[in-house]
Amino acid sequence: MRFRRLLEETGIGYVLAVPKSQQVPRFGRIDHLFTQAPDEA
Repeated sequence: MRFRRLLEETGIGYVLAVPKSQQVPRFGRIDHLFTQAPDEA
């Protein structure tokens, strides 16, 4: 997590790639979470 902190402290944007089957605590699979997001997200 030090790398992420470094990027955030320096204001550098980043993208995290995860498989669509990735489980998100309290939300289930990431692909199901994205289908619930508003269009502007």
